[in-house]
Amino acid sequence: MGYRIVDWYADEGISGWKMGHERPSYDRLLQDAESNSNFIAIFVDNLDRLSRATPFKVAADLNCLAEAGVADIFCANGDRYHIKDEHNYGEVFRIVAVLMGNAEYSRQLGRRVAIAHRNNAMQGKITGGFPPYGMRRDGDHYKPGPK
Repeated sequence: MGYRIVDWYADEGISGWKMGHERPSYDRLLQDAESNSNFIAIFVDNLDRLSRATPFKVAADLNCLAEAGVADIFCANGDRYHIKDEHNYGEVFRIVAVLMGNAEYSRQLGRRVAIAHRNNAMQGKITGGFPPYGMRRDGDHYKPGPK
């Protein structure tokens, strides 16, 4: 079966943790799926680009999409998630497990990056951005005074 792309939805720079009006394109995706009977599949770069919400919210959104006629979610890596069969609980659990695993990885990565920035700052190393006023770059460090 071929597919025709009917619209693009992108919440650039907005975290998948946010919901409702904080993610206007995701909100529009849900509304459009409910109002368009030809809306049968969703294509995403990665499943966690769709949502990083709580498991109950993800399950509720998947239910709304399935009731609206969306049968499948396809990912760029080739993964396919079939959501149309309301008795296929395993597929919903699989989606939630993938999303929660990705969400945990994201939390851990953010924590590691923050710790690395803190450690670099404590050692006087550059952590990014412009040097503070009155400082200059000296390799990986900031040094006081003009160059």
